[in-house]
Amino acid sequence: MSRTWRNEVSRGRATVYSAVCLEGAVLVTFFVAVQLLLNRQYFALSAAQYGAVYVPVFAAAVLAALFAAWGSRAVARGHVFRLGLALSAVGRAGMIAVIWRAVRYGAVFFPDLVIVGALTGAGFALVYSAATAFELDIDPSAPERHLLRLTLTLAAGMAAGPLLQIGLIEAGLWWVVPLTFAALLVLLVAVSPLSRLGPDAARSCVLRNPDKHVPSPV
Repeated sequence: MSRTWRNEVSRGRATVYSAVCLEGAVLVTFFVAVQLLLNRQYFALSAAQYGAVYVPVFAAAVLAALFAAWGSRAVARGHVFRLGLALSAVGRAGMIAVIWRAVRYGAVFFPDLVIVGALTGAGFALVYSAATAFELDIDPSAPERHLLRLTLTLAAGMAAGPLLQIGLIEAGLWWVVPLTFAALLVLLVAVSPLSRLGPDAARSCVLRNPDKHVPSPV
Protein backbone atom coordinates (compact mmCIF):
# COMPACT_ATOMS: atom_id res chain seq x y z
CA MET A 1 0.00 0.00 0.00
CA SER A 2 1.56 3.30 -1.11
CA ARG A 3 2.26 6.23 1.15
CA THR A 4 -0.14 8.35 -0.91
CA TRP A 5 -2.88 5.80 -0.34
CA ARG A 6 -2.19 5.72 3.39
CA ASN A 7 -2.40 9.50 3.52
CA GLU A 8 -5.74 9.41 1.71
CA VAL A 9 -7.11 6.87 4.18
CA SER A 10 -5.86 8.91 7.14
CA ARG A 11 -7.40 12.07 5.72
CA GLY A 12 -10.68 10.27 5.11
CA ARG A 13 -10.76 8.90 8.64
CA ALA A 14 -9.98 12.30 10.13
CA THR A 15 -12.89 13.82 8.23
CA VAL A 16 -15.26 10.98 9.10
CA TYR A 17 -14.44 10.94 12.81
CA SER A 18 -14.60 14.72 13.07
CA ALA A 19 -18.03 14.67 11.44
CA VAL A 20 -19.34 11.87 13.65
CA CYS A 21 -18.16 13.60 16.83
CA LEU A 22 -19.70 16.87 15.69
CA GLU A 23 -22.99 15.23 14.69
CA GLY A 24 -23.22 13.63 18.13
CA ALA A 25 -22.83 17.04 19.73
CA VAL A 26 -25.36 18.60 17.33
CA LEU A 27 -27.98 15.96 18.03
CA VAL A 28 -27.82 16.21 21.82
CA THR A 29 -27.52 19.99 21.97
CA PHE A 30 -30.77 20.26 20.03
CA PHE A 31 -32.57 18.58 22.94
CA VAL A 32 -30.67 20.68 25.46
CA ALA A 33 -31.61 23.88 23.63
CA VAL A 34 -35.29 22.94 23.52
CA GLN A 35 -35.33 22.11 27.22
CA LEU A 36 -33.29 25.03 28.54
CA LEU A 37 -33.88 27.84 26.06
CA LEU A 38 -37.37 27.03 24.78
CA ASN A 39 -39.00 25.87 27.98
CA ARG A 40 -42.66 25.08 27.32
CA GLN A 41 -43.84 26.76 30.50
CA TYR A 42 -42.19 30.04 29.58
CA PHE A 43 -43.37 30.08 25.96
CA ALA A 44 -46.80 28.56 26.65
CA LEU A 45 -46.28 25.47 24.49
CA SER A 46 -48.82 22.76 25.18
CA ALA A 47 -47.62 19.41 26.49
CA ALA A 48 -48.56 17.83 23.15
CA GLN A 49 -46.56 20.41 21.19
CA TYR A 50 -43.57 20.11 23.47
CA GLY A 51 -43.54 16.33 23.10
CA ALA A 52 -44.13 16.50 19.35
CA VAL A 53 -40.99 18.59 18.87
CA TYR A 54 -38.90 15.45 19.31
CA VAL A 55 -40.90 13.19 16.98
CA PRO A 56 -39.55 14.66 13.71
CA VAL A 57 -35.97 14.13 14.92
CA PHE A 58 -36.39 10.38 15.16
CA ALA A 59 -38.76 10.05 12.18
CA ALA A 60 -36.39 11.95 9.90
CA ALA A 61 -33.41 9.95 11.20
CA VAL A 62 -35.11 6.65 10.37
CA LEU A 63 -36.15 7.81 6.90
CA ALA A 64 -32.68 9.20 6.17
CA ALA A 65 -31.02 5.96 7.30
CA LEU A 66 -33.33 3.97 5.03
CA PHE A 67 -32.49 6.30 2.15
CA ALA A 68 -28.77 5.81 2.79
CA ALA A 69 -29.19 2.03 2.81
CA TRP A 70 -31.51 1.70 -0.18
CA GLY A 71 -29.70 4.26 -2.28
CA SER A 72 -26.19 2.97 -1.56
CA ARG A 73 -25.68 1.84 -5.15
CA ALA A 74 -27.34 4.82 -6.79
CA VAL A 75 -26.01 7.71 -4.71
CA ALA A 76 -22.31 8.24 -4.04
CA ARG A 77 -21.38 7.79 -0.41
CA GLY A 78 -19.55 11.10 -0.37
CA HIS A 79 -22.71 12.82 -1.57
CA VAL A 80 -24.72 11.24 1.25
CA PHE A 81 -22.05 12.32 3.74
CA ARG A 82 -22.02 15.92 2.49
CA LEU A 83 -25.82 16.09 2.28
CA GLY A 84 -26.02 15.07 5.94
CA LEU A 85 -23.50 17.72 6.95
CA ALA A 86 -25.35 20.36 4.92
CA LEU A 87 -28.72 19.49 6.49
CA SER A 88 -27.18 19.71 9.96
CA ALA A 89 -25.64 23.11 9.13
CA VAL A 90 -28.99 24.44 7.94
CA GLY A 91 -30.58 23.03 11.09
CA ARG A 92 -28.07 24.91 13.28
CA ALA A 93 -28.79 28.14 11.42
CA GLY A 94 -32.50 27.51 11.89
CA MET A 95 -31.99 26.89 15.61
CA ILE A 96 -30.24 30.24 15.95
CA ALA A 97 -33.18 31.94 14.22
CA VAL A 98 -35.74 30.15 16.43
CA ILE A 99 -33.98 31.03 19.69
CA TRP A 100 -33.27 34.61 18.59
CA ARG A 101 -36.94 35.18 17.82
CA ALA A 102 -37.94 33.59 21.12
CA VAL A 103 -35.56 35.83 23.04
CA ARG A 104 -36.52 38.98 21.12
CA TYR A 105 -40.27 38.55 20.77
CA GLY A 106 -41.10 36.06 23.52
CA ALA A 107 -42.75 33.60 21.14
CA VAL A 108 -41.91 30.23 19.60
CA PHE A 109 -43.22 29.28 16.17
CA PHE A 110 -43.93 25.56 16.57
CA PRO A 111 -43.50 24.57 12.87
CA ASP A 112 -40.00 26.06 12.97
CA LEU A 113 -39.06 23.68 15.75
CA VAL A 114 -40.46 20.74 13.79
CA ILE A 115 -38.40 21.66 10.72
CA VAL A 116 -35.21 22.20 12.70
CA GLY A 117 -35.72 18.86 14.48
CA ALA A 118 -36.23 17.04 11.18
CA LEU A 119 -33.08 18.59 9.70
CA THR A 120 -31.13 17.60 12.81
CA GLY A 121 -32.27 13.98 12.72
CA ALA A 122 -31.81 13.55 8.97
CA GLY A 123 -28.36 15.11 8.98
CA PHE A 124 -27.20 12.88 11.82
CA ALA A 125 -28.50 9.67 10.21
CA LEU A 126 -26.98 10.39 6.79
CA VAL A 127 -23.55 11.23 8.19
CA TYR A 128 -23.44 8.27 10.55
CA SER A 129 -24.64 5.84 7.85
CA ALA A 130 -21.96 7.02 5.43
CA ALA A 131 -19.31 6.94 8.15
CA THR A 132 -20.23 3.38 9.14
CA ALA A 133 -20.04 2.18 5.54
CA PHE A 134 -16.67 3.89 5.11
CA GLU A 135 -15.21 2.23 8.21
CA LEU A 136 -16.50 -1.22 7.24
CA ASP A 137 -14.98 -0.96 3.77
CA ILE A 138 -11.64 0.33 4.99
CA ASP A 139 -10.98 -2.85 7.00
CA PRO A 140 -13.75 -5.46 6.69
CA SER A 141 -11.56 -8.03 8.47
CA ALA A 142 -12.07 -6.31 11.84
CA PRO A 143 -15.47 -4.60 11.77
CA GLU A 144 -16.12 -4.75 15.51
CA ARG A 145 -13.04 -2.70 16.36
CA HIS A 146 -13.84 0.02 13.86
CA LEU A 147 -17.51 0.22 14.77
CA LEU A 148 -16.59 0.45 18.45
CA ARG A 149 -14.18 3.28 17.69
CA LEU A 150 -16.85 5.08 15.69
CA THR A 151 -19.39 4.62 18.48
CA LEU A 152 -16.98 5.95 21.10
CA THR A 153 -16.33 8.99 18.93
CA LEU A 154 -20.06 9.60 18.67
CA ALA A 155 -20.45 9.21 22.44
CA ALA A 156 -17.63 11.69 23.05
CA GLY A 157 -19.45 14.30 20.96
CA MET A 158 -22.72 13.60 22.72
CA ALA A 159 -21.05 14.06 26.11
CA ALA A 160 -18.99 17.16 25.29
CA GLY A 161 -21.66 19.10 23.37
CA PRO A 162 -24.19 19.57 26.20
CA LEU A 163 -21.51 20.47 28.74
CA LEU A 164 -20.20 23.17 26.42
CA GLN A 165 -23.67 24.48 25.66
CA ILE A 166 -24.80 24.58 29.30
CA GLY A 167 -21.67 26.47 30.26
CA LEU A 168 -22.16 29.05 27.52
CA ILE A 169 -25.85 29.44 28.34
CA GLU A 170 -24.88 30.28 31.91
CA ALA A 171 -22.52 32.92 30.49
CA GLY A 172 -25.30 34.36 28.29
CA LEU A 173 -23.60 33.16 25.10
CA TRP A 174 -26.25 30.71 23.93
CA TRP A 175 -25.59 31.53 20.27
CA VAL A 176 -21.92 30.48 20.32
CA VAL A 177 -22.51 26.73 20.15
CA PRO A 178 -24.96 26.58 17.21
CA LEU A 179 -22.96 29.20 15.31
CA THR A 180 -19.69 27.32 15.86
CA PHE A 181 -21.25 24.00 14.93
CA ALA A 182 -22.72 25.48 11.74
CA ALA A 183 -19.32 26.88 10.75
CA LEU A 184 -17.56 23.57 11.42
CA LEU A 185 -20.19 21.64 9.45
CA VAL A 186 -19.74 23.94 6.46
CA LEU A 187 -15.97 23.50 6.74
CA LEU A 188 -16.34 19.72 6.69
CA VAL A 189 -18.57 19.94 3.62
CA ALA A 190 -15.81 21.94 1.91
CA VAL A 191 -12.94 19.59 2.79
CA SER A 192 -14.73 16.23 2.52
CA PRO A 193 -14.31 15.89 -1.29
CA LEU A 194 -10.58 15.50 -0.65
CA SER A 195 -11.23 12.36 1.38
CA ARG A 196 -12.65 10.21 -1.45
CA LEU A 197 -14.94 8.33 0.87
CA GLY A 198 -16.27 5.82 -1.65
CA PRO A 199 -13.75 4.59 -4.23
CA ASP A 200 -10.78 4.59 -1.85
CA ALA A 201 -12.63 2.53 0.74
CA ALA A 202 -13.61 -0.12 -1.82
CA ARG A 203 -10.07 -0.21 -3.20
CA SER A 204 -8.72 -0.88 0.28
CA CYS A 205 -11.19 -3.72 0.70
CA VAL A 206 -9.95 -5.31 -2.53
CA LEU A 207 -6.31 -4.98 -1.44
CA ARG A 208 -6.94 -6.61 1.92
CA ASN A 209 -9.41 -9.26 0.74
CA PRO A 210 -8.77 -10.08 -2.93
CA ASP A 211 -11.17 -13.06 -2.85
CA LYS A 212 -14.02 -11.12 -1.27
CA HIS A 213 -16.76 -9.71 -3.47
CA VAL A 214 -16.84 -5.95 -3.18
CA PRO A 215 -19.82 -3.88 -4.34
CA SER A 216 -19.19 -1.08 -6.76
CA PRO A 217 -17.74 1.95 -4.91
CA VAL A 218 -20.32 4.54 -3.96
